[in-house]
Amino acid sequence: MRFTSKELDLLRFLSTKETPVPAIELAEELGVSSKSVYRMIKQINSRTDVDIVNSYSGKGFLVNYEEYLKLRIVKDNYRDTERRQMEILLRLLYLSPKSVTISYLFDEYYLSDTMISKDIQRLNSILKASGLLLSRKAGRLSIQGEETTIRHLIDEINHNLGLYSIFLDRDSHNGSFEIDFVTNLFEKMETQIGAHLTYPYRINIFSHLYILFQRGKLGYINQNGVEQEFTSEERELIAKYPNLYRVSEETINAIRSYLNIPISSFENFYLFFHLISSRFEEEEYLGIDNEEEIYELSKLMVEKIGQELGLTTVDSKALSNFTSHIRALVYRLKNHYNVKNELLKL
Repeated sequence: MRFTSKELDLLRFLSTKETPVPAIELAEELGVSSKSVYRMIKQINSRTDVDIVNSYSGKGFLVNYEEYLKLRIVKDNYRDTERRQMEILLRLLYLSPKSVTISYLFDEYYLSDTMISKDIQRLNSILKASGLLLSRKAGRLSIQGEETTIRHLIDEINHNLGLYSIFLDRDSHNGSFEIDFVTNLFEKMETQIGAHLTYPYRINIFSHLYILFQRGKLGYINQNGVEQEFTSEERELIAKYPNLYRVSEETINAIRSYLNIPISSFENFYLFFHLISSRFEEEEYLGIDNEEEIYELSKLMVEKIGQELGLTTVDSKALSNFTSHIRALVYRLKNHYNVKNELLKL
């Protein structure tokens, strides 16, 4: 479950107290107004079935410690200030290119005008570095730029905020409708395919579906090319893996139907392409391509590695598995498809 940095500070402070704490004392501790304290507690309790913070008339507030211990608070790679800025930027990215009021983005963080200005400057720097433009006009903010760049930055922020860790831990996302919806969609997709994606590919497919769902639900999906024809190469791939394309189409249709919005048919292909660029636990699922260049590249690499290791023979099954890996790699390289892998950080 995700809370703002101020809400986490409030919960942590209350968790150390054995008697109710007055709102004015909480306000002084957190550096906010008493009115903000009441609003924060209301927001915290709205996210759970049982109130986490209890109110005692004339005395103040006390955390429900038993329920507090049950909370699964998402860990992320940002410090408090950075986390707040990334949460705001993420909301703005989901809504782009629509403009939204500054108050809509910042009110829940209880910041001064000076801090809001500093945060906007920071957001502007991040967006510029990514090739996106932040526009500020009449008290409203909006982001302009390529759809693929917007989604890439959304993906990066979600990853650092710990969203994909929630997906891996199926018991930690109770109460998050969006994650539950996409998780169920993902699991149904794997069932239809009859094979399970391996890590880190399962994370990439989940993130692709999650971002598409959020962009459709909260913001904007670029509809360019809705009626555009597939290229001959794309049609050949669809003909080669018709079952995967059918599953991709049904999965995207589920999002179209639920949100009741038009989504480009190319979203079907994007998901399909992600799938054929991934690996499955069932190694034989997609089979091995007969493309000569992939086979020759795989054979050459195995021979070179064998020479380095002093091996004179190469196991045919090992070569077959390696060819399957190289096939996915070649697809990804040709189409600039990046895979996130936490093992690379070790």
